[in-house]
Amino acid sequence: MALGTPPERIRARLDGIARLGRLRPSVRVQRHRVAGLPAATFEAPGVAADAGTLLHFHGGGYVVGSLTTHHHFLADLALATRRRVVGVEYRKAPEHPFPAPIDDAQRAYDALTGSGPIVLGGDSAGGGLALALTQRLRATGARLPAGLVLFSPWVCLGLEGESIERNAPYDYLSRPAMERFAAHYLQGHDARDPEASPVHADFRGFPPLFVQAGGAELLVSDIERLCRRARAADVAVRLEVYEGMFHAFHGFAGLLPEARDAYRSAGRAVRRWLPAVPLVQPHFGRAQLPV
Repeated sequence: MALGTPPERIRARLDGIARLGRLRPSVRVQRHRVAGLPAATFEAPGVAADAGTLLHFHGGGYVVGSLTTHHHFLADLALATRRRVVGVEYRKAPEHPFPAPIDDAQRAYDALTGSGPIVLGGDSAGGGLALALTQRLRATGARLPAGLVLFSPWVCLGLEGESIERNAPYDYLSRPAMERFAAHYLQGHDARDPEASPVHADFRGFPPLFVQAGGAELLVSDIERLCRRARAADVAVRLEVYEGMFHAFHGFAGLLPEARDAYRSAGRAVRRWLPAVPLVQPHFGRAQLPV
């Protein structure tokens, strides 16, 4: 699509494309609302009721993305983690700029805290949203998530990393497109605000981070910088960089063995943080993601 295409047209086109994909028949999906926000719960076979929740925020540059575009992503997460996965749709820019998505993320988190331990997840902008929410929770003394699992998180809206230029020939993202999305979201707000760009955050007291990135994506150097800052603040960090992979390659699990490997690794991390034993060991058929 052309760079100037209105966001509502991009959203409709992406939702239409996503509906063409094959569903995961073994994953039970329930549409509902969390704190008034559209939501969906994804459960793979055999997940125990008390296993805790992975609350995942979808990507899309704070402008596009939905439960429809991320249906397969969330289903694959449920299969890989063997835990309940809840996705929510937050308000989006430019209609609802910074900090509206963070406000919605906090509403969803607060509504789910009574249902047991929570791991926060997010891909791309959703990863930045999970990090921004954790900053807020720490500042207010609220209960923190058990951990964060982040897939190609967008952590610097100022696009400061050297890989923005180095990996430009290899990624489907582009600097002009990301600058446009950042402008829609920030609308004049300082890009160096740690809630907007978590690479500038103070990570003291953060829960453990599990982070994955593509070695050929534009954002990898910003992601690596965030992980170094978190480690310097004594946060437990595991960073996995998949060489040759582009931004949020996880969405192509049907085609890429690297994406399936990444889900398996992320699943192990989530199960360590939410240590419940499934009532029944799931059987993974041909249409499912083996873990």
